[in-house]
Amino acid sequence: MKIISISNINLETDNGDAHAIRTKLLHKGLEKKIDLEIFSYSTAQHVEKQIPSGKYLFSSNLGKIKIAVYINHIVNSFYFIFFLCRIKRQTSLLIDKLPINLVIPFIFFKLFRKNKVIAQYHEFLIYHSPPSKLYIRYIKDFHYCLLKILLKAVDFLIVISHEHSKYYKKFLKKEAQILIVPILIDASLSITCRKIDDFSRFKICYAGAISKSNGIELLLEAIKNNSKLELLIFGPSDKTYFEILKHNYFSYSNIKFEKAKSNQETKIVLSQQDLLVIPKIQDLRSVGYIPTKLADFLFSGTPVLATNIGELDKYIIDGHNGYLVKADNLPEMREKINNISLKSVNELRSIGENGILTSKMFHYEKQVESILSEIFRNE
Repeated sequence: MKIISISNINLETDNGDAHAIRTKLLHKGLEKKIDLEIFSYSTAQHVEKQIPSGKYLFSSNLGKIKIAVYINHIVNSFYFIFFLCRIKRQTSLLIDKLPINLVIPFIFFKLFRKNKVIAQYHEFLIYHSPPSKLYIRYIKDFHYCLLKILLKAVDFLIVISHEHSKYYKKFLKKEAQILIVPILIDASLSITCRKIDDFSRFKICYAGAISKSNGIELLLEAIKNNSKLELLIFGPSDKTYFEILKHNYFSYSNIKFEKAKSNQETKIVLSQQDLLVIPKIQDLRSVGYIPTKLADFLFSGTPVLATNIGELDKYIIDGHNGYLVKADNLPEMREKINNISLKSVNELRSIGENGILTSKMFHYEKQVESILSEIFRNE
């Protein structure tokens, strides 16, 4: 059994990116079971050196001028065709949401070749917010149309929730299978939980993509005027939005912003907090919402507070292995955080321990074994 993975990841670090973390854990599990080759089409890294964890498909760039970027995309498309044609017919392919210049050659490749295709899509094929320029919207519409065509060539689709499964089912061929894998985590690693004691400030943390959709402003407003609470926020972000947040909340001594960290660095920080918060608001992205960071949050042994959206209530039982709060409700968020900060050390420790037990359900080896048993059932 051999699989070639083609995905948009940085092979050297994950930078806290949810897609990269999830994909790398999937790779880690597959490498232990089958022959796996990893290729990245990331255009953020342009390196010539060999990377132990895989290879970059495109190792050079013609520049940042618009015309040079377009030429680069065209050149990459032709190289991608050449790359696909060299793949043996018995090799399976693992892909993610390919960019427009790669999805076109992949569709043509599948017209003539019967290689088994496994795809992983973590989000719906919809806008989170309409593009500001009309021509960009047309390009995105065309890209989504191509991705839907490509789905007809997919044999197995990995999604994160039952809502995603229902959404994508209509785009797949009848014999295609959908595999629901909500979260992946390495639960074999040891963790050292912070000893909760008499603290001057209750330590609260948000780690993940910093965006309006993820409820960052709601969390900041809930905490900013409470001197007994200390909030740490870090993760990948749009630079402009991040600077606006820092400017608006810089004057609050109990709020701290830090740059994005790797998944390994993040795990250390999470275990040193008193409460971890997932403040996601209700919007298009909240349908079937399962954040990749949920497993790491639970596994840290630190109690988790999340807004009750998507399918989070399937994994968090309020007051047992975490806490839930109504989304988009500042007074309730503020009150819930205050109440949790006043709970006893023993209760918080018990919640954290139950969270660890829940997280172990999502150990990557178990999940990958289940995936492979479905994909290669008749082989």
